[in-house]
Amino acid sequence: MKHKYLLLGLILAALVSAVSRNAQAVAGARLVMAHVWSDKPLARTGETIKFSVFLENTGNVEAGDVSVELKAPDEIRVTNPIQTVPVIPEGSYRRLDWNLTAEKSDTSQLKLTAILKSSGGRVIEKEIYKILVIGRDARYTRQ
Repeated sequence: MKHKYLLLGLILAALVSAVSRNAQAVAGARLVMAHVWSDKPLARTGETIKFSVFLENTGNVEAGDVSVELKAPDEIRVTNPIQTVPVIPEGSYRRLDWNLTAEKSDTSQLKLTAILKSSGGRVIEKEIYKILVIGRDARYTRQ
């Protein structure tokens, strides 16, 4: 009978330890890119494209010193590729906008990376978005 209680005690201790570790992992800021979009997913060369993201903190503490980087291929020129947000309160979001210019025809893959510097600079979220760039004189409409 003593062995059953000892075994039950060991199992209970392991469960409490696992729950405690899980609670610590859940606590803190949690950033997600809630919505990523472009005003022109089909653009013509020479056009300006507005690209945006809603960065949301779904965690239970504020996210401090957040950096978001937008990387684009050569055919897309990015104004101000790295943006920083000092604080995103828990349960809140921030909208970030970039102005892009379509330089050459191609399917362009944009890469967004959010970094939470206050937690040792760890990468929190990555997102990929594609924009099709066609020549200004191409006989094609958005309809």
